[in-house]
Amino acid sequence: MQLRSDMAQLEALRTLDESKLFNFASYLKDQKGQKLVYLFYQREFTPTLDKKTQAAYENDPALKQLSQDVSEVYKRITDIAIDRLKKAYADSSITINFLYLTTVPTDIARSQMEERSWDVYQSFSEMAKATGGLISSSSNTLSLMKNASSASENYYLLYYSPKDKMANGKFREIKVKVKTGGYRVTHLAGYFAK
Repeated sequence: MQLRSDMAQLEALRTLDESKLFNFASYLKDQKGQKLVYLFYQREFTPTLDKKTQAAYENDPALKQLSQDVSEVYKRITDIAIDRLKKAYADSSITINFLYLTTVPTDIARSQMEERSWDVYQSFSEMAKATGGLISSSSNTLSLMKNASSASENYYLLYYSPKDKMANGKFREIKVKVKTGGYRVTHLAGYFAK
């Protein structure tokens, strides 16, 4: 029962709030100057019962129910509108660098560690892509910081004037191509024509 309670509290702490993500994009858009955001996120793991322990619980209805109750805590429903999120951050005039720490924990007796990072990873990586930022993964924090610093220092700034100057509020995608190879091209995914 304590495990279920503890896991429910941890889950409540890490929930992504869609409205807060959109408010953050709006807040940053209103700020002046060059804006760089560094999102750090460590790969999440939660303990689950190993197969041998699960098999032992099959014969005890109370333990089986407890095991099912604990696994219910881990069911994550993510209702974040990823396409809207990407557009909001592309239009926010910022660069997000998503730094993903990939350290793997060791298993605990009678349990195994199961990764549970997909929902946050998806949201943060799409936000970074939409802003032309970096997505970097490593178990070495210093390496991540060096990659982000280098990406923030080495860039070209391009301007263009769209053929369609009508401010209709629609999202306009941006595509950037270079003629020669060997370059990593990142850019805003687009903007709202206002």
